[in-house]
Amino acid sequence: MKRGTLMFLIYAGLAVLIVLVLALSAVFPIFMCSILTIASVSLAYVLTENMWTHDAAEFENRFWTLVAFSLAYTVIFVSDSPLLWRTENSLLKWTACIGITYIAHNYDRHLRRMVLKKMPNIKRIRSLHFEQEHRITAKQKVTRTHTHTHSHSHTHRGTGEKRDRYTHRDRGI
Repeated sequence: MKRGTLMFLIYAGLAVLIVLVLALSAVFPIFMCSILTIASVSLAYVLTENMWTHDAAEFENRFWTLVAFSLAYTVIFVSDSPLLWRTENSLLKWTACIGITYIAHNYDRHLRRMVLKKMPNIKRIRSLHFEQEHRITAKQKVTRTHTHTHSHSHTHRGTGEKRDRYTHRDRGI
């Protein structure tokens, strides 16, 4: 497909979406305002993938759970929703809303588990199975490294400053 054709299809789809949103907003103003708010917040969250809000998978799971709850609440409780439940039983409405949210929460966690399963398996050694001789060797390596790093610096004569033994030429600077 040519680039021009693809761009035309994208712009045509965007125009149809805008007309559809405007038409539905005339019929369902509160519902569409809620849906557009949820969509805008979700889009802003997705577009800020490099921010701190994406550091933990648990935070992302909480965010998508909140989005699922907002969407379920909008569909079930908003007064001009096209899918409004005409029942007076609010317990049934709340049960459905919480059930939909719970399903979305578990589905997001399932997707995260599937991604983690695809990662390479590294056999972990538990501390109980880590033999005593390896523990001693590890401690020796740490202390040897610690004393080795301190031995490379010494006090410069006359000024009392600490300087490395190596010159800038030796370090490649």
